[in-house]
Amino acid sequence: MNKNSSPDIILVDDDPICNMLNELLIREMLPHSEITIFSNSLEAYHFLLDSLKNPIANTTIIFLDINMPIMSGWELLNELKEHITKARQYYKIYMLSSSLDPRDNDNAKTNPLVSGFFEKPLNRFDFLTTGDSHI
Repeated sequence: MNKNSSPDIILVDDDPICNMLNELLIREMLPHSEITIFSNSLEAYHFLLDSLKNPIANTTIIFLDINMPIMSGWELLNELKEHITKARQYYKIYMLSSSLDPRDNDNAKTNPLVSGFFEKPLNRFDFLTTGDSHI
């Protein structure tokens, strides 16, 4: 947890330009947040599992891309379902995608680990309307 009680942020996306744009927006809106970036869902999954072993007190906000090589965002969520109670307690997960497939938005709405769905890249309006008290 960082010293200013801002939430920790994790970006999971294989697109370096989107990661850069999202990081710039987050740094502007939450300058004291610690931002961790993964370009690979499998690495993020292992990090998240390790984090659940010794969770921090505040919620970590995760922006998770859907379509990635090795492990998709949906596959990462399926793996996290084994730890759903702890994951829901410590992580607030938002799907982030350029997908135009309405099924992705529907899947996000019905997935118990997902708090919302945004189109890439993040924008100020989406960021402010999450309903999250941290944002």
